[in-house]
Amino acid sequence: MTPLSVLDRHSADLVALLQRLVLIPTVNPPGDHYETITALLTRELRGAGLQARRIPFHDPRQKNGRVPNWRTHPRFNVIGYRATGATKTLHFNAPL
Repeated sequence: MTPLSVLDRHSADLVALLQRLVLIPTVNPPGDHYETITALLTRELRGAGLQARRIPFHDPRQKNGRVPNWRTHPRFNVIGYRATGATKTLHFNAPL
């Protein structure tokens, strides 16, 4: 089974998830609805059989007013992984 065949087989589910994500108005700035979208992503990862957690992220730039306050616009990192016993991990992170 190739990655492309898996994507083809699940294309309707992937499109439906993308539609749900796009409907969440995560306007940035200020960073509206991050709690909502990261909770959804965490549930979807768990539903796909991965271990997942959502970690609050506090940007040091918030102290000088360059980004919205985390109390009114909380930010999160979502981490999903499959425990395989691998000794190395590849990590992707998107900037604010």
